[in-house]
Amino acid sequence: IHRNWYFNKLESLKRAELLLAISEYTRQEAIELLELQGERVVNVSAAVSDIFCPKSLTADESRSLLRQYAVTRPFLLYTGNLDANKNLKGTIQAYAMLPSGVRQTHQLVIISQMNAENLHLLNQYKEACGLKADEVIFTGFISDEYLVKFYNLCKAFVFPSLYEGFGLPALEAMSCGAACIGSNVTSIPEVIGRPDALFAPSSSGEIAKAMHRVLTDDGFRRSLRDHAIIQAARFSWDDSARYSLLAFEDMLKQDRHKTGNQKLEKIDSSSDENSNYNILIKQLSQIDAGIEPTEDDIRQTADSIAINEVTFREKQIFVDVSTIILHDAKTGIQRVVRSVLRHMLDKPPAGYQ
Repeated sequence: IHRNWYFNKLESLKRAELLLAISEYTRQEAIELLELQGERVVNVSAAVSDIFCPKSLTADESRSLLRQYAVTRPFLLYTGNLDANKNLKGTIQAYAMLPSGVRQTHQLVIISQMNAENLHLLNQYKEACGLKADEVIFTGFISDEYLVKFYNLCKAFVFPSLYEGFGLPALEAMSCGAACIGSNVTSIPEVIGRPDALFAPSSSGEIAKAMHRVLTDDGFRRSLRDHAIIQAARFSWDDSARYSLLAFEDMLKQDRHKTGNQKLEKIDSSSDENSNYNILIKQLSQIDAGIEPTEDDIRQTADSIAINEVTFREKQIFVDVSTIILHDAKTGIQRVVRSVLRHMLDKPPAGYQ
């Protein structure tokens, strides 16, 4: 079921005139895997909420928050879900490879929503890696307000994901001024923008090496903090909106260039058997409705075909009735849908079909 749904979704994407991608990596992936022409896929990038920004916390605020989650030392922060591509176990294993002196003076804080079973399994894995109870802290789910505070308080942020379409957590952290290290694969290098802050996520040794440097090299960490604010400023929803509007305009220009302002030819019902009209009639006749259509059914079908016969290029409004046509529960919502459609058909908005 999931496989069929997924491949149907891919076929739907292939039929789109324009796809907006959230990173250049995603754009190239769509072009390659969906076999699309480059101009049909545009990178509009992404951004984060304005709440993710540098904040000055008082000593009391900091102590209160950290005490609540048993954070007692400078910490390396990770945020994300428990999906396999997030590489959480690889992160824990890499942290366990750090020298004991580094682990004794730091903690790894993992912010991720998890149930009791997940927490138990991760604690078991942590112990199997030789880590003590207070060396890795699992906070569970926290609010965005607390998340912003954690980004601001962390010594550094690590993003070891194996695959990302964009990588919002890294940009959130950098928007708060955090020194950020992350994977050198998929879209993550675009977000972080510092080759010397990247590592191979499939190698626990490389992750550990990057962790060690960012936690112990003060000059390197300061340079990453300075870079974070500059790099994060390159991403904004205003820019994404502008890129999207430009893409829409370019698509319309190309469409006008292809069709011009000429009227589309009227469908000729007397044409050969392969015409759109006759193909439609043939397909309609093969529908197994379970009952013989009445004269009125045939007349209404003919009227519907006539209404939908496009004789000139006009803006169109498409309404999906694929559910209501099969399962009409006559609920309030469905009655409203029918009423709206009836009025739109009787008196469509000016300039629309």
